[in-house]
Amino acid sequence: MCESSPDANAIMDFVKCRGITRLVHFTPFLNLCGMFNRGGIWPRAKLEDYNKENPDEDMMAYINWNDKLRLDGRNDCINLSIQRINSFLFARFKDFPYGKPWCILEINPVCLVHNGVVFTTANAASTWVRHNGTQPGIAGLQKLYGDKISDGKRMHIRTSDTPINCPTSRQAEVLYPMEIGIELINGLVFETNEDAAQARAMLITDCPSIKLPEIKVVPNDFI
Repeated sequence: MCESSPDANAIMDFVKCRGITRLVHFTPFLNLCGMFNRGGIWPRAKLEDYNKENPDEDMMAYINWNDKLRLDGRNDCINLSIQRINSFLFARFKDFPYGKPWCILEINPVCLVHNGVVFTTANAASTWVRHNGTQPGIAGLQKLYGDKISDGKRMHIRTSDTPINCPTSRQAEVLYPMEIGIELINGLVFETNEDAAQARAMLITDCPSIKLPEIKVVPNDFI
């Protein structure tokens, strides 16, 4: 059972007011079976510790890291986005040979109220953001929706075209400091019907005892 932030009520009020319906995390679909068999999404640090304690399983042979360097220095956290993926980051990764097809995990936004969650106004790997745009609680969440957001190099401007439920910067992040159980994964989103069918078949075969979340095809989620 996750402990709630002291700001839990204010955070949920903000979530409802803004119409936030999901947190998102993109991953190569080949990582899905490991996630569901482990019972959820684990931070990299927990995966590495488990691998050291259980070397015979050779877990790392079945995991593909999107960001091998983790310049944000937070291997203990899962990086999430609010409502839509970080399209700038995805553009860097989408053509990696190990990645295709990709899956977007839709995660229950109740995770935002869990204690220890930290919000970053832009890319968490940015030195400027780590020192100037990182904060927990309702104040940290509200800052993601400011009219002007700096990442130290450029200014992100909130316009009339910015959806009300999306942060001002497409690179804003939620750093989630623990594992995310499969009960909090509400959906699996794919770019094509073929990708969705391939993933469904794989998961049914490799994870027969798991009740899968809804599987969707939404090409625009990958733009």
